[in-house]
Amino acid sequence: LPLFAVMTIASVASCSEQIETPDNSEQTNLTKMTFSATMGESVESKTTYAGRKVFWEATDEITVFSVGESVSKASFGEPELLENGAFARFSGLADATASTYYAVYPHSEGNTYADGTFSVTFPSTHTAVANGFPSGSNLSVAVSQKDADAAEQTAQFKNTGALLAFSFKELETALNTASVTFKVKKSDTEYYGISGSTTITLDENNLPVAAEGNEQEVVVNAPVGGFNTGVTYFIPVIPVGSFTGMEIVYTDLNGDEYVKRNDTDSELLRSYMFNVGQLPNPYPEIELPDVQGNMVKLTDVESNAKVTMLFFWNPSNASQKMFNLDVLKSVYADFHKRGFEI
Repeated sequence: LPLFAVMTIASVASCSEQIETPDNSEQTNLTKMTFSATMGESVESKTTYAGRKVFWEATDEITVFSVGESVSKASFGEPELLENGAFARFSGLADATASTYYAVYPHSEGNTYADGTFSVTFPSTHTAVANGFPSGSNLSVAVSQKDADAAEQTAQFKNTGALLAFSFKELETALNTASVTFKVKKSDTEYYGISGSTTITLDENNLPVAAEGNEQEVVVNAPVGGFNTGVTYFIPVIPVGSFTGMEIVYTDLNGDEYVKRNDTDSELLRSYMFNVGQLPNPYPEIELPDVQGNMVKLTDVESNAKVTMLFFWNPSNASQKMFNLDVLKSVYADFHKRGFEI
Protein backbone atom coordinates (compact mmCIF):
# COMPACT_ATOMS: atom_id res chain seq x y z
CA LEU A 1 0.00 0.00 0.00
CA PRO A 2 1.48 3.41 -0.92
CA LEU A 3 2.17 5.67 2.02
CA PHE A 4 2.13 9.39 1.29
CA ALA A 5 1.90 12.70 3.10
CA VAL A 6 1.63 16.20 1.64
CA MET A 7 3.76 19.18 2.61
CA THR A 8 2.77 22.77 1.86
CA ILE A 9 5.51 25.39 1.99
CA ALA A 10 4.20 28.81 2.95
CA SER A 11 6.95 31.28 2.12
CA VAL A 12 6.46 34.93 3.08
CA ALA A 13 8.48 36.59 0.37
CA SER A 14 8.99 40.38 0.13
CA CYS A 15 7.01 41.11 3.27
CA SER A 16 8.67 38.44 5.39
CA GLU A 17 10.84 39.33 8.33
CA GLN A 18 14.53 39.14 7.50
CA ILE A 19 16.75 37.69 10.21
CA GLU A 20 19.62 39.99 11.05
CA THR A 21 22.95 38.19 11.18
CA PRO A 22 25.56 40.93 10.79
CA ASP A 23 28.46 38.62 11.67
CA ASN A 24 27.63 36.16 8.88
CA SER A 25 26.52 37.65 5.56
CA GLU A 26 25.71 34.17 4.19
CA GLN A 27 22.76 33.95 6.57
CA THR A 28 21.02 37.21 5.60
CA ASN A 29 18.77 35.38 3.10
CA LEU A 30 17.09 33.35 5.83
CA THR A 31 13.35 33.87 6.09
CA LYS A 32 10.59 32.41 8.21
CA MET A 33 8.77 29.53 6.52
CA THR A 34 5.99 27.15 7.42
CA PHE A 35 5.79 23.56 6.21
CA SER A 36 2.25 22.24 6.49
CA ALA A 37 1.90 18.48 6.24
CA THR A 38 -1.21 16.38 5.59
CA MET A 39 -2.10 13.04 4.04
CA GLY A 40 -2.74 13.23 0.29
CA GLU A 41 -5.00 16.13 -0.68
CA SER A 42 -7.24 15.70 2.36
CA VAL A 43 -6.76 16.17 6.06
CA GLU A 44 -6.52 12.55 7.20
CA SER A 45 -3.23 11.63 8.84
CA LYS A 46 0.54 11.87 8.66
CA THR A 47 0.70 8.54 6.85
CA THR A 48 -1.37 5.39 6.41
CA TYR A 49 -0.52 1.73 6.10
CA ALA A 50 -2.69 -1.35 5.80
CA GLY A 51 -5.77 0.77 6.35
CA ARG A 52 -4.47 2.28 9.58
CA LYS A 53 -3.46 5.89 10.23
CA VAL A 54 -0.50 7.49 11.97
CA PHE A 55 -0.85 11.03 13.24
CA TRP A 56 1.61 13.84 13.70
CA GLU A 57 2.97 14.28 17.20
CA ALA A 58 4.13 17.37 19.06
CA THR A 59 7.65 15.91 19.22
CA ASP A 60 7.97 15.37 15.44
CA GLU A 61 10.74 17.21 13.60
CA ILE A 62 11.70 17.44 9.94
CA THR A 63 14.98 18.40 8.28
CA VAL A 64 14.63 21.06 5.57
CA PHE A 65 17.33 21.52 2.93
CA SER A 66 17.30 24.79 0.95
CA VAL A 67 19.05 24.11 -2.36
CA GLY A 68 20.16 26.85 -4.75
CA GLU A 69 23.64 28.16 -5.41
CA SER A 70 24.48 26.57 -2.07
CA VAL A 71 22.80 24.15 0.34
CA SER A 72 21.63 25.05 3.82
CA LYS A 73 20.03 22.81 6.42
CA ALA A 74 17.56 23.53 9.21
CA SER A 75 15.44 21.66 11.70
CA PHE A 76 11.72 22.46 11.77
CA GLY A 77 10.07 21.20 14.95
CA GLU A 78 7.41 21.82 17.58
CA PRO A 79 4.61 21.64 15.00
CA GLU A 80 1.22 23.19 15.46
CA LEU A 81 -1.14 20.22 15.47
CA LEU A 82 -4.59 20.51 13.89
CA GLU A 83 -7.43 18.00 13.58
CA ASN A 84 -5.97 15.93 16.43
CA GLY A 85 -2.66 15.55 14.64
CA ALA A 86 -3.99 14.81 11.17
CA PHE A 87 -2.50 18.13 10.04
CA ALA A 88 0.67 19.85 11.26
CA ARG A 89 2.46 23.13 10.60
CA PHE A 90 6.23 23.14 11.01
CA SER A 91 7.91 26.55 11.28
CA GLY A 92 11.57 27.44 10.96
CA LEU A 93 14.18 29.35 8.97
CA ALA A 94 15.01 28.54 5.36
CA ASP A 95 16.90 30.25 2.52
CA ALA A 96 14.48 32.49 0.59
CA THR A 97 16.77 32.48 -2.48
CA ALA A 98 16.71 28.67 -2.86
CA SER A 99 15.20 27.18 -6.01
CA THR A 100 14.27 23.86 -4.40
CA TYR A 101 13.33 22.72 -0.92
CA TYR A 102 13.75 19.16 0.31
CA ALA A 103 12.37 17.83 3.58
CA VAL A 104 13.27 14.61 5.39
CA TYR A 105 11.24 13.01 8.16
CA PRO A 106 12.37 12.41 10.85
CA HIS A 107 14.96 15.05 11.57
CA SER A 108 18.45 13.94 12.52
CA GLU A 109 21.67 15.90 12.82
CA GLY A 110 23.15 13.15 10.68
CA ASN A 111 20.84 13.87 7.73
CA THR A 112 22.79 15.41 4.85
CA TYR A 113 22.18 16.36 1.23
CA ALA A 114 24.72 16.86 -1.57
CA ASP A 115 24.54 16.61 -5.36
CA GLY A 116 21.12 14.97 -5.42
CA THR A 117 21.85 12.42 -2.71
CA PHE A 118 20.52 12.24 0.84
CA SER A 119 22.52 10.46 3.53
CA VAL A 120 20.22 9.15 6.27
CA THR A 121 19.84 6.27 8.72
CA PHE A 122 17.19 3.58 9.01
CA PRO A 123 17.08 2.51 12.67
CA SER A 124 18.34 -1.03 13.23
CA THR A 125 16.81 -1.37 16.70
CA HIS A 126 13.19 -0.67 17.59
CA THR A 127 10.79 -1.04 20.49
CA ALA A 128 7.64 -2.66 19.17
CA VAL A 129 4.35 -0.74 19.03
CA ALA A 130 1.09 -2.68 18.94
CA ASN A 131 -0.77 -2.07 15.65
CA GLY A 132 1.79 0.51 14.60
CA PHE A 133 5.46 1.29 14.19
CA PRO A 134 7.78 3.34 16.41
CA SER A 135 7.58 7.11 16.08
CA GLY A 136 10.26 8.48 13.76
CA SER A 137 11.04 5.12 12.13
CA ASN A 138 9.11 5.66 8.88
CA LEU A 139 11.69 7.66 6.94
CA SER A 140 10.18 9.79 4.15
CA VAL A 141 11.27 12.53 1.76
CA ALA A 142 9.51 15.50 0.14
CA VAL A 143 10.57 17.90 -2.61
CA SER A 144 9.18 21.24 -3.77
CA GLN A 145 10.37 23.34 -6.70
CA LYS A 146 10.04 26.98 -5.78
CA ASP A 147 7.32 28.95 -7.55
CA ALA A 148 8.05 32.66 -7.13
CA ASP A 149 4.47 33.60 -8.03
CA ALA A 150 2.85 31.32 -5.47
CA ALA A 151 2.31 32.21 -1.85
CA GLU A 152 2.28 28.52 -1.00
CA GLN A 153 3.88 25.51 -2.62
CA THR A 154 2.99 21.88 -2.15
CA ALA A 155 4.98 18.67 -2.17
CA GLN A 156 4.40 15.10 -1.01
CA PHE A 157 6.31 13.24 1.64
CA LYS A 158 6.96 9.87 0.06
CA ASN A 159 7.93 6.82 2.02
CA THR A 160 11.41 5.50 1.52
CA GLY A 161 10.97 2.16 3.21
CA ALA A 162 9.00 -1.06 3.07
CA LEU A 163 7.14 -2.49 6.06
CA LEU A 164 7.58 -5.83 7.78
CA ALA A 165 4.44 -6.91 9.62
CA PHE A 166 4.28 -9.73 12.16
CA SER A 167 2.19 -11.04 15.03
CA PHE A 168 2.31 -13.87 17.55
CA LYS A 169 0.26 -17.04 17.42
CA GLU A 170 0.60 -18.13 21.06
CA LEU A 171 0.43 -15.90 24.13
CA GLU A 172 3.06 -17.89 26.05
CA THR A 173 5.54 -17.47 23.20
CA ALA A 174 4.76 -13.75 22.93
CA LEU A 175 5.25 -13.05 26.63
CA ASN A 176 8.45 -15.12 26.77
CA THR A 177 10.04 -13.28 23.82
CA ALA A 178 12.40 -10.42 24.66
CA SER A 179 13.17 -9.53 21.05
CA VAL A 180 12.76 -10.68 17.46
CA THR A 181 15.52 -10.17 14.90
CA PHE A 182 14.87 -10.21 11.15
CA LYS A 183 17.45 -10.88 8.45
CA VAL A 184 16.69 -11.00 4.71
CA LYS A 185 18.64 -13.41 2.52
CA LYS A 186 20.41 -12.30 -0.63
CA SER A 187 21.80 -15.79 -1.19
CA ASP A 188 22.51 -18.91 0.84
CA THR A 189 25.44 -17.18 2.53
CA GLU A 190 24.69 -13.44 2.20
CA TYR A 191 22.16 -11.06 3.72
CA TYR A 192 20.85 -7.70 2.53
CA GLY A 193 21.52 -4.47 4.37
CA ILE A 194 17.97 -3.63 5.51
CA SER A 195 18.85 -0.95 8.06
CA GLY A 196 21.60 1.43 9.15
CA SER A 197 23.31 4.17 7.17
CA THR A 198 22.13 4.49 3.59
CA THR A 199 21.84 6.95 0.72
CA ILE A 200 18.67 8.04 -1.05
CA THR A 201 18.27 9.49 -4.53
CA LEU A 202 15.12 10.59 -6.35
CA ASP A 203 14.12 9.02 -9.65
CA GLU A 204 12.57 10.86 -12.61
CA ASN A 205 9.22 10.89 -10.80
CA ASN A 206 10.78 12.21 -7.58
CA LEU A 207 10.25 8.85 -5.90
CA PRO A 208 12.94 7.97 -3.34
CA VAL A 209 15.31 5.11 -4.12
CA ALA A 210 17.30 3.79 -1.16
CA ALA A 211 20.61 1.93 -1.40
CA GLU A 212 21.41 -1.04 0.82
CA GLY A 213 22.19 -0.13 4.40
CA ASN A 214 25.29 -1.07 6.36
CA GLU A 215 23.33 -3.19 8.87
CA GLN A 216 22.06 -6.65 7.91
CA GLU A 217 19.38 -7.03 10.55
CA VAL A 218 16.55 -5.30 12.34
CA VAL A 219 16.00 -5.99 16.03
CA VAL A 220 12.52 -5.48 17.48
CA ASN A 221 12.48 -5.35 21.29
CA ALA A 222 9.39 -6.19 23.28
CA PRO A 223 7.34 -3.21 24.50
CA VAL A 224 6.66 -2.56 28.17
CA GLY A 225 4.48 -5.44 29.31
CA GLY A 226 5.81 -7.71 26.58
CA PHE A 227 4.62 -8.82 23.16
CA ASN A 228 0.99 -9.89 22.88
CA THR A 229 -1.37 -11.81 20.64
CA GLY A 230 -4.24 -10.25 18.73
CA VAL A 231 -2.14 -7.29 17.56
CA THR A 232 0.22 -6.66 14.65
CA TYR A 233 3.67 -5.08 14.84
CA PHE A 234 5.06 -3.07 11.90
CA ILE A 235 8.71 -2.24 11.27
CA PRO A 236 10.05 -0.04 8.40
CA VAL A 237 13.07 -1.47 6.58
CA ILE A 238 15.06 -0.60 3.48
CA PRO A 239 13.27 -1.98 0.38
CA VAL A 240 15.82 -4.32 -1.20
CA GLY A 241 13.57 -5.81 -3.88
CA SER A 242 13.68 -9.55 -4.50
CA PHE A 243 15.05 -11.79 -1.76
CA THR A 244 15.51 -15.55 -1.37
CA GLY A 245 14.38 -16.15 2.19
CA MET A 246 14.33 -14.84 5.71
CA GLU A 247 15.95 -15.64 9.03
CA ILE A 248 14.06 -14.89 12.25
CA VAL A 249 15.84 -15.05 15.59
CA TYR A 250 13.79 -15.21 18.79
CA THR A 251 15.60 -14.16 21.96
CA ASP A 252 13.76 -15.24 25.09
CA LEU A 253 13.74 -13.60 28.50
CA ASN A 254 16.71 -15.75 29.57
CA GLY A 255 18.81 -14.59 26.61
CA ASP A 256 18.57 -17.89 24.75
CA GLU A 257 18.20 -17.64 20.97
CA TYR A 258 16.03 -19.73 18.65
CA VAL A 259 16.49 -19.45 14.89
CA LYS A 260 13.86 -20.06 12.20
CA ARG A 261 14.83 -19.97 8.52
CA ASN A 262 12.91 -20.25 5.28
CA ASP A 263 13.87 -20.18 1.61
CA THR A 264 10.71 -18.54 0.27
CA ASP A 265 11.35 -16.06 -2.57
CA SER A 266 9.55 -12.74 -2.23
CA GLU A 267 10.04 -8.96 -2.45
CA LEU A 268 10.47 -5.95 -0.19
CA LEU A 269 9.18 -2.95 -2.14
CA ARG A 270 9.01 0.73 -1.28
CA SER A 271 5.67 1.73 0.25
CA TYR A 272 4.45 -1.86 0.38
CA MET A 273 3.99 -4.16 3.35
CA PHE A 274 5.45 -7.67 3.58
CA ASN A 275 3.43 -9.74 6.03
CA VAL A 276 5.67 -12.23 7.82
CA GLY A 277 2.54 -13.66 9.40
CA GLN A 278 2.06 -15.15 12.84
CA LEU A 279 5.26 -16.14 14.59
CA PRO A 280 4.74 -19.62 16.06
CA ASN A 281 6.47 -21.17 19.01
CA PRO A 282 10.10 -21.45 17.78
CA TYR A 283 10.08 -25.11 18.74
CA PRO A 284 6.90 -27.11 19.38
CA GLU A 285 6.61 -29.00 22.65
CA ILE A 286 7.84 -32.59 22.37
CA GLU A 287 7.78 -35.29 25.08
CA LEU A 288 9.72 -38.50 24.51
CA PRO A 289 11.50 -41.14 26.65
CA ASP A 290 15.23 -40.76 27.29
CA VAL A 291 17.71 -43.65 27.32
CA GLN A 292 16.55 -44.59 30.84
CA GLY A 293 12.90 -44.62 29.75
CA ASN A 294 12.00 -41.41 31.60
CA MET A 295 9.64 -39.04 29.79
CA VAL A 296 11.35 -35.71 29.02
CA LYS A 297 9.85 -32.54 27.56
CA LEU A 298 11.84 -30.50 25.07
CA THR A 299 11.35 -27.36 27.19
CA ASP A 300 12.84 -29.17 30.20
CA VAL A 301 16.14 -29.90 28.47
CA GLU A 302 18.85 -27.78 30.08
CA SER A 303 22.39 -27.33 28.91
CA ASN A 304 25.22 -24.94 29.66
CA ALA A 305 27.04 -25.89 26.47
CA LYS A 306 27.60 -23.43 23.63
CA VAL A 307 25.90 -25.86 21.23
CA THR A 308 23.59 -28.69 22.24
CA MET A 309 22.51 -31.35 19.77
CA LEU A 310 19.27 -33.23 20.39
CA PHE A 311 19.30 -36.57 18.56
CA PHE A 312 16.05 -38.48 18.11
CA TRP A 313 16.03 -42.12 17.06
CA ASN A 314 13.85 -45.20 17.03
CA PRO A 315 15.43 -47.84 19.31
CA SER A 316 13.96 -50.59 17.13
CA ASN A 317 15.82 -49.29 14.07
CA ALA A 318 19.28 -50.87 13.91
CA SER A 319 20.71 -48.38 11.41
CA GLN A 320 19.79 -45.45 13.66
CA LYS A 321 21.48 -47.19 16.59
CA MET A 322 24.66 -47.64 14.57
CA PHE A 323 24.59 -43.97 13.53
CA ASN A 324 24.37 -43.10 17.20
CA LEU A 325 27.42 -45.23 18.02
CA ASP A 326 29.58 -44.75 14.94
CA VAL A 327 28.99 -41.07 14.13
CA LEU A 328 27.86 -39.25 17.23
CA LYS A 329 30.60 -40.62 19.47
CA SER A 330 33.32 -39.32 17.17
CA VAL A 331 31.58 -35.94 16.80
CA TYR A 332 31.29 -35.69 20.58
CA ALA A 333 34.97 -36.57 21.03
CA ASP A 334 36.08 -33.95 18.49
CA PHE A 335 33.97 -31.02 19.72
CA HIS A 336 33.05 -31.55 23.37
CA LYS A 337 36.04 -29.57 24.64
CA ARG A 338 34.91 -26.62 22.50
CA GLY A 339 31.47 -26.46 24.15
CA PHE A 340 29.52 -29.12 22.26
CA GLU A 341 27.03 -31.37 24.04
CA ILE A 342 24.65 -34.12 22.95
